[in-house]
Amino acid sequence: MTQIFDVVVIGSGPAGGETVRPLLEAGLKVALVENYGFGGTCPLRGCEPKKVLVETMHSLARVREAQGHGLSGDPRVIWPDLMRFKDCYVKPVNASARKYWEGLGAQTFFGPARFSAPDSIAVNGQVLKADKIMLAPGARPRPLGVPGQELAGFSDDFLKLAQLPESLIILGGGVIALEFAQVAALAGAKVRLVHRSERVLRRFDADLSEMLLDACRDLGIEVHLSTPVKELRRKGDLIQVLSDAEDGRVFEAACVIQAVGRIPALEGMDLEAGQVEYGPRGVTVNQYQQSVSNPRVYSAGDAAATPFMLTPVAALEAGTALHNLLHGNERVPDRTGIPSTVFCHPPLAGVGKSEAELEVEGIGHHCLFGRTGDWSEHSRLGLKHGAYKLLIEKGTGRMLGAHILGHRADEVINLLALAMRQGISADDLKDMVWAYPTMGYTLKYMLKGYQP
Repeated sequence: MTQIFDVVVIGSGPAGGETVRPLLEAGLKVALVENYGFGGTCPLRGCEPKKVLVETMHSLARVREAQGHGLSGDPRVIWPDLMRFKDCYVKPVNASARKYWEGLGAQTFFGPARFSAPDSIAVNGQVLKADKIMLAPGARPRPLGVPGQELAGFSDDFLKLAQLPESLIILGGGVIALEFAQVAALAGAKVRLVHRSERVLRRFDADLSEMLLDACRDLGIEVHLSTPVKELRRKGDLIQVLSDAEDGRVFEAACVIQAVGRIPALEGMDLEAGQVEYGPRGVTVNQYQQSVSNPRVYSAGDAAATPFMLTPVAALEAGTALHNLLHGNERVPDRTGIPSTVFCHPPLAGVGKSEAELEVEGIGHHCLFGRTGDWSEHSRLGLKHGAYKLLIEKGTGRMLGAHILGHRADEVINLLALAMRQGISADDLKDMVWAYPTMGYTLKYMLKGYQP
């Protein structure tokens, strides 16, 4: 059975889902295909459910840090109740999102999609033929690739734990690994973080990342770096993680979670039949988010081979692809000043270039670095860990990069991202009158030593 559409959208997350309504409003007949749950990764098994857990742990940590500041008592986490609270946000999404798009006039299909021809998608025995295809299936967790990996779960499994295990091993050193390690540790589990490399969070500032690891250790997390995993084995009720380190260390825990990154969810899509060029980082696209090999196909978000795997960037790229799909290739995405955050306690955030990148590129710059322990904004909260690094171009005062570890870093970084995106100089920021006392005001402290 073949059905004819103007556009087939594959993936209903922030990239694919973002395009459906405008396409329908343009008078086009649209099919929306989803394989994992309508709404996509972010609301179902990513940003939103994770943030429910993270915010609860922030609250718990803040209460503990305020002991002796007028508060007493030590609250505890009731994990099943926390999971039920998280599910209040997650469970309604799939049905309500699908109903929303169908109410707009889209025809929805649930199942794995694959190309049967350059202009056709097969799903559940049906063929959807279209003039244009929006390819945005997102990403999936990367498996370890070692014997016994089936004994370990992924981030999806962590978010569905009915009970928190007494002991937990998190494999990886990226954003998800550190966030989940802190959540589990604050909730009362014995946690080990085992990472194959010598440093964590490679997309973030190295010095501040190391300080965040110190905060993890203060929470009782055992951190093992330069410890690649060669095998997982079952030992009674426990799972053994055998390392490939020189000392042959073996770790044991009731639960093991793989958090070694995410890869484009393109497996089984038969992109060759669709004449869609791709690589390990996703669909190869030009500056217009269009496939370089099949002009019918546009791709955005985590499945496209573009620089960031972030929800706001997926929406940005989707908007670009949508415009070009409707009007011809006119628009390119502006990725200037894209901030990233690790939602740990304290959060770590960054935007723009790192110090190492500027040195490699030979760009002259001022580096303003400092610790935040003596700020009243931190000391009155009982916070121990915090620092910043601002990178400013010599001669122009242009913000090249900013990296912050500390309270509300995830919000302050937005101010610096705005400055980078809109060309607001360090001098302009220094002259800004901020509300006081706020964390935004701390930009005054960061820039205090800056001289053009």
